[in-house]
Amino acid sequence: MKRLEGKTALVTGSGRNIGRAIILKLAEEGANVIVNARSNKEEAKSVATEARELGVEALPFIADVADRQQVTDMFAAAAEQFGGVDILVSNAAVSYTHLRAHETREDGGWRGGGVKKSGGGGGGGGG
Repeated sequence: MKRLEGKTALVTGSGRNIGRAIILKLAEEGANVIVNARSNKEEAKSVATEARELGVEALPFIADVADRQQVTDMFAAAAEQFGGVDILVSNAAVSYTHLRAHETREDGGWRGGGVKKSGGGGGGGGG
């Protein structure tokens, strides 16, 4: 039995690069996987196919993790297909290039990642 057999993992931003590598490692360890991409269906499908070739179930799912309803829908699909999510890897990239101070969510977090603005300087993602 593989270490993660019977578990389900959702990796945000897993259509390519580091997210893809995480998906494939989790699949190699026996986890069923949800491959999330913001918009590129072909990338998500391709990574899901690679995971299936490792002997697990895989669900490609297009969702922008900055959109609460899309995330809710993604978790509902995970619950329907796999009974829920056991492992969550938050890997989706957040670009603040076009983010303006007035673009906040209703709970006060930034639209992109739920990071609240803090006054501190220095290193690391204080928030």
